Formats: sequence, structure tokens, C-alpha cells
Amino acid sequence: MYYWRLREEGIELRCHVQPGSKAEGFAGLYGDALKIRLRAPAIDGRANVACQNFLAEAFAVQRADVILLQGAASRLKRWWIKKVPRWPEDLPGPVPFSEHK
Repeated sequence: MYYWRLREEGIELRCHVQPGSKAEGFAGLYGDALKIRLRAPAIDGRANVACQNFLAEAFAVQRADVILLQGAASRLKRWWIKKVPRWPEDLPGPVPFSEHK
């Protein structure tokens, strides 16, 4: 199973988030989830907001188009990103995203 799948005019991402990291960015795969490192701490939802902002910038969409489906209080999260115009170059993928449109 891949960490992403096509869903309703967008994609669903399964992510393992590491808050409080010194570096910020994609960090490869963590099992069947995409690992994302964030500088924000896991306090008062700050890591969720930081992850939403990070994914919006990475996929070139509005912040409102990145929706948390599951895992608000967990490191393992599911995000839905609507109408993805591009796949980030530094994001690992099993096959090129363009082949799945």
C-alpha cells in the first residue's frame, strides 16, 4: 500500500509527523506513511497547523485545500489535499504522479 492515493479530485496522504525537529521537510517513508519533520512543537495543535501549511506550500494549493481527516492528536495523520496542481520534486513516490492523473 502506498502512502498516497487518488481521492475525489485530489489525493489522500498518510503521514507520520515528527514535531519539534531541527529541520523541516519530507524525510522519506516511515513504514507505509510519508515522514514529515516539522519545527513546530506538538502543543495546542501547532504541529497540525504547521503540517497543513507545509503541505499547502509543497503541493502549491491554498491552506483551506489541505484537510485533516484523521489523527489530530497522533503522529500518524491522514490528510486530503484537493485539486493538486503539482507533485513536489523532493517527495518520494512509487511512480511519477503524472501517470496517475
